[in-house]
Amino acid sequence: YGALLEQSRMPGFSHAQVWRQVDAILRTDPPPASYACRMTAVAVGSRLNANEADAATLVALYRAKGMPTGSADSAAAATISARPFVNARQLRLVPELAAVPGLDDVLDIEPGPIALNQAAPEILAVLPGFTPELVDRVIDARRRGRPIATFGELGEGLSPKGHDALSRAEARLPGLIVLEPSAWVITASSTVGSPPVTVVVEVLLEREGLRPAVARRKTWIQ
Repeated sequence: YGALLEQSRMPGFSHAQVWRQVDAILRTDPPPASYACRMTAVAVGSRLNANEADAATLVALYRAKGMPTGSADSAAAATISARPFVNARQLRLVPELAAVPGLDDVLDIEPGPIALNQAAPEILAVLPGFTPELVDRVIDARRRGRPIATFGELGEGLSPKGHDALSRAEARLPGLIVLEPSAWVITASSTVGSPPVTVVVEVLLEREGLRPAVARRKTWIQ
């Protein structure tokens, strides 16, 4: 995968396109079965940073996940009280967060702006100026394989109400969102032995020019 990013050897794809879909590359071309290794890639910014999000944003996120107002308030308060989280696994130790549907899909601890073309709809919904119409538009563009490429595209074709909401917030958006991931968290795990032991290796992959670089490496046993 490093060679792909450095040399862009995927026919018809630019380096930027390869970087935007590291997760898709892993899904379509996983490690050989003989390696007995499972690999995933998650874009930094595809989830909300639990260590930095304010209470109102957390409540809005939990509400978007279908939690009642009272439960969302309690979960947000518990999240803030338990901070700082050293790793994402600690999120599951907060009792109030056990009721959040799909917690791992929306909450993390990686710092960085929201990755517009990778973030879940519930994450996009808490961004300023992102009406349901705009969220649907971003998700639809992603499904069609034509992700948003410029900030100017966000306002194209929106209703007057949606355009007004975006206009009031657009000055803040360049600091909150990016059009492609700033980094990827690559996780590999393998289970061996009897009794079975699972070893996990996690790396934070960033770009230095046109080259990928490992900015962080962690290993643990589950």
